[in-house]
Amino acid sequence: YSVLYYGQTLRANPPIDPFYFHSFWVNSAVFYYFAFNLYLFAMSNYVFKNMTPQESIAFWGFHNFNNIMKNLLLTLAIIIFKRKIIY
Repeated sequence: YSVLYYGQTLRANPPIDPFYFHSFWVNSAVFYYFAFNLYLFAMSNYVFKNMTPQESIAFWGFHNFNNIMKNLLLTLAIIIFKRKIIY
């Protein structure tokens, strides 16, 4: 759905400026989070069976980074939404 939404946004007439469109940033957060986690969860079986515990923890630390990036994108969407209401 997220990829389809990007397609709809790109075909919009008049063109939509993503810097002032909060839905674009919410969609970006969802897309980024699930696309990156798909890779992490697909690799988790291999990581936990074949790597040392320290390497596994380091690999799983990427999930924390992924979560931080998602939250930053959602924060950006909220800031844009709030500015849109105020002005």
